[in-house]
Amino acid sequence: MIYKELFPSHLRAIEIDLPISDDELKSRNLEYDNLTPKKFNTLRTKNAFNPVTLKYKGLIHEIQFNACTNPLCKNYGLPQERFEIKSKPYRYKIS
Repeated sequence: MIYKELFPSHLRAIEIDLPISDDELKSRNLEYDNLTPKKFNTLRTKNAFNPVTLKYKGLIHEIQFNACTNPLCKNYGLPQERFEIKSKPYRYKIS
């Protein structure tokens, strides 16, 4: 995969720490083309919503998109969490 740099890396004010390696990204691209959607989702679902870490002006920030977005839900804005309770393995279902 070829990436085009729109802004030189030595001039960037924000450092982005991706949750996946370049090798895993290449592997995902190959799997996406070769596997059925169901098989691909089965293999990659647990890592789909890992947080991304940003460093800006010496401060570290985390962006996590896997949070409840329904303002009427009791879990609104809370990150996903896995529980050890058999009847409720996760805080909410991803849909």
